[in-house]
Amino acid sequence: MGNAVLFFFREQLRQDVRLEKTQTALQQEGLCLDVQPIGSQLKATIIGLALLGLGFILPFALEFISREFFQIRHGVTLDSVIVVACLLYILPVGQYLWRHRQTMHHLAMTFGLIGVGWAIWWIPVVIFDSLNISFLGKYGTGNSGGIIGLLLSILLVAQYLWRHWQTMSRSAALTGLIGIVIFILMISVLLVI
Repeated sequence: MGNAVLFFFREQLRQDVRLEKTQTALQQEGLCLDVQPIGSQLKATIIGLALLGLGFILPFALEFISREFFQIRHGVTLDSVIVVACLLYILPVGQYLWRHRQTMHHLAMTFGLIGVGWAIWWIPVVIFDSLNISFLGKYGTGNSGGIIGLLLSILLVAQYLWRHWQTMSRSAALTGLIGIVIFILMISVLLVI
């Protein structure tokens, strides 16, 4: 009986025009957020975390497989495996993020972009190292590529945060800022090594 009464009152409120106008006005002023069902936010966040984890694991996994099972120890072949692993992650995940950019929760998108940034970071490291390119002199070739890759990663996440800062939740913004700070700390470590 109690559930029936609650359902009745909820339907009465939902159909009331005054409630809809009040809620719209509060949302426009930023005083009330449109609350999505928690299940959809949780699902999107889990997908984002899975994309992030895959971005961290895939390059290392393919490098490990190449070293242990195919006895590729160094050189251009191993570098090619790492670049291919990163591209195997970036292409489908980037396409997934792009396809769902309008409907995906900002936190999930931020996690996915940090994962893509991590994979992007490896590509210049490998290219600069294999071609012996260095603009840092004594700091080494891999570090130069690492700095370029990290700057690209920072730009990727920062442009998303900048574009959506008014509509994203605090947790999504904080996650993006933490990702940027980690990338910046990695640059400082590369400069010290």
